[in-house]
Amino acid sequence: RDHKPLPGVTTGDLGPKLGYNNMDNGYARFDNVVIPRRNMAMRFATVDENGKYGRKSVSEATEKVAYITMMQVRAYIVLESGRDLAKACAVSIRYSAVRKQGFDGSGRKELQVLDYRQ
Repeated sequence: RDHKPLPGVTTGDLGPKLGYNNMDNGYARFDNVVIPRRNMAMRFATVDENGKYGRKSVSEATEKVAYITMMQVRAYIVLESGRDLAKACAVSIRYSAVRKQGFDGSGRKELQVLDYRQ
């Protein structure tokens, strides 16, 4: 009733991901917890009455569709990370072009950040 995990169940949050914060991932750990077989989602794997784990035979096409979807999401993350990096570079370069800080050797003219010698 208080929404706390049952004894033997540990849950947690993996925290924010770089460049993909809108996807929330977590984990659940079950230590000596008995889950009725009828309550298990056994689409790709099974646990028999004796507790033995096994893979269900699924068609090769089904496995490929799941794999393609996963790879598309990963490619999207890389694409969006590149776009975000480009935006950050544009902001920082524009700021450096406008920002004046310090003085030249004569002490009269204030320098732009981009005019500093490396």
